[in-house]
Amino acid sequence: MRQDAAPFDHRISRRVLVRAMGPLLNFWAIVSVPDNIPIVFMLLLVGYFTYLSFDEARKNDRLIREGRKDQILRRMQD
Repeated sequence: MRQDAAPFDHRISRRVLVRAMGPLLNFWAIVSVPDNIPIVFMLLLVGYFTYLSFDEARKNDRLIREGRKDQILRRMQD
């Protein structure tokens, strides 16, 4: 370490961390209220089923592109 270099001020890094965590703490304060927990759970379910439906659509599009359109119904019934 150079002699003329100023030491690192840890107070500055803590202030930056607290400022960055502020919005996250506000979000957690809103989400963790007991009235909002079912809503948060519902949003997670919506995200999961949206992913699931897009994944199935991607698989069906691949089958159509490969010319195996008749296998889509068979795959859905299995």
